[in-house]
Amino acid sequence: MQAVDVLEEHLRWQKQERASRGKGKERSPTGRVFTTGSGEPLDAANVRRDSTAIVKKAGLKLRGTEAAEEGDAVA
Repeated sequence: MQAVDVLEEHLRWQKQERASRGKGKERSPTGRVFTTGSGEPLDAANVRRDSTAIVKKAGLKLRGTEAAEEGDAVA
C-alpha cells in the first residue's frame, strides 16, 4: 500500500467519523486541528518536549532550537 492510499483511506475514515457525530458535535468547535483531549490548544512547551522524546527514541539527531537546548546541536 502506497502512502497516498493510506492517506486517502484515513480521509475516508475521518469523513465517516465526522458524519457519525452529527452536526454540532465536532471535536474542536474552535476549528483547531491539534488540541488536547478536552479541545484546548496545545501548549508549545509540551509539544517540543514530546517531539524531542520521539526524535530521540527513533535514534535521530536533534536539530535547531531543541538540539541547542539539549547540547546535541548538529553542525
